[in-house]
Amino acid sequence: LCAAALECPPALGYLQRVEGAHLPPMVAPPKHRTAENLTDLPSDLLCNIYCALANPLAPAAACYFASTCHDVRSAALARAASATFSEAQHLQCFWARATALCKSKRMTRSLLSRATQFTAGPVISGECFSAADAEIFGQLLGARSITRLHMLVIEQNQLGEEGMRPIVQALADGALPMLRDLQLYENGLGDGFCAALAAALACPARVLPALAILNL
Repeated sequence: LCAAALECPPALGYLQRVEGAHLPPMVAPPKHRTAENLTDLPSDLLCNIYCALANPLAPAAACYFASTCHDVRSAALARAASATFSEAQHLQCFWARATALCKSKRMTRSLLSRATQFTAGPVISGECFSAADAEIFGQLLGARSITRLHMLVIEQNQLGEEGMRPIVQALADGALPMLRDLQLYENGLGDGFCAALAAALACPARVLPALAILNL
């Protein structure tokens, strides 16, 4: 179903307005029968498909899908009673923050999604990796937008245990199965953090099966 929807490259007007950011415009699509079939699906299923496609480093797939017909667009823009944002708004904000992170690290979203190494720290990159950077990076890991890393170095940033938590949680959830080298030294991480990390990574065959180097 998703593959069929993506054959139709629609306009992205409804996702182009973001605070301080704009998704790239695309041409209007030719007529396609896929949109007619989507109207038979419940809105919660349409929303789930949209969420599965919503990669902040490569948002075009979700945008294509959401623009195929009114029902899909409405599902993406609908806001649950307990939610602050709709799924479309969440993707917009996530995309804007991911773009800002890439810009600060002088790399494109595409390069980050395909990266096998990521380093951040005043000695290596010349700039500190802030708690806000760590939060969005951890969210990208958790969303499986970044999965190919073999080496992750976040050193000498003094993030502390709380600042490092989003990244460690993503690692504990199995976000980087190919990671071999993890360097987190000089971030103000105490014994409590090390114990929590050990507990989170207690199943190395499932969580970090390739890990060979760990420097805290």
